Amino acid sequence: ELRFYESRLVPISLIYLIATALCVFNRLFFCTPDKFGPYDYGSENACRSTVIGLGYGGTWLTSLIVNILQLQAWPIGLGVWHISYYTWFSSAYAFCIVCYPYLERLFVGREKPGKLVWTHVWLQVIHLATLVLMEAVYLSRKADTEWVNYWVWGGYMFPPFWAVRFACGMFLGLQFREYRPHEKVSAWIWGVVTDTITLVCLVAYVLMIH
Repeated sequence: ELRFYESRLVPISLIYLIATALCVFNRLFFCTPDKFGPYDYGSENACRSTVIGLGYGGTWLTSLIVNILQLQAWPIGLGVWHISYYTWFSSAYAFCIVCYPYLERLFVGREKPGKLVWTHVWLQVIHLATLVLMEAVYLSRKADTEWVNYWVWGGYMFPPFWAVRFACGMFLGLQFREYRPHEKVSAWIWGVVTDTITLVCLVAYVLMIH
């Protein structure tokens, strides 16, 4: 497992740290101590304290620690600067990689007939449960816009929720490895099916924006 983690996490972590360093350099220029302001929900000024309410140095320190350790997708990330906005997914992805060996052991043998359907059912039940949880809490607290904003933001990034989706794709990959549908005579049918799904989604999107 150590070799697996080393081969998967070290390369992306090096690239991630370089990108983060460049973003830190950029923020240091536009967010100087004299421009720093107190926390103000809804403000478009990025050079402000977070919901935690720390000063300039404290906000920088906590943000650097959380971002360097790739923890910004976890709830602690709600209280720091996202110095490199889109790298939150690196945090979620790293957690999925950590889960991979354990999920693989869990799925071994379940791609066989009998267990296959029920494994899919339980994966989708867990997946839908995460969505229902997010929506139910949102609807129960939607009058408090600040609270629900952090709830939705934190829930969208939350790595265990992404791990569920990762597990769904991973199990599907194990099925492909087991049954090798691309090597069968009827493989062209699935090409037509996927192209049709793509076309339907494209038409639905066009109709939706109009």
